[in-house]
Amino acid sequence: MVGDPSGKREERPVLSLEQIDRNAQGIARQLKRFLSFEGSTGARLRNNADWLRGINLMDFLRDTGKHFTLSFMLQKESVASRLETGITYTSSATC
Repeated sequence: MVGDPSGKREERPVLSLEQIDRNAQGIARQLKRFLSFEGSTGARLRNNADWLRGINLMDFLRDTGKHFTLSFMLQKESVASRLETGITYTSSATC
């Protein structure tokens, strides 16, 4: 839901929950061409949204944000290079 800009100069567009779910279904269809999901020894596909959508924002910021200092973030080339053109919380998700 918060995309990694993958070295690009702009952040990914915000997708609707429906589009994200369609993308996940498309990935599953592609993987079924190469993997068997049948039986007890079959591959298992898990969607991060199954547990991440239920996380409270304030709990996440409190519990996780304390581990990433501004100094740490600025050491990342992907963050430092974007300071000139503008950076948002979502575009700094590569940290």
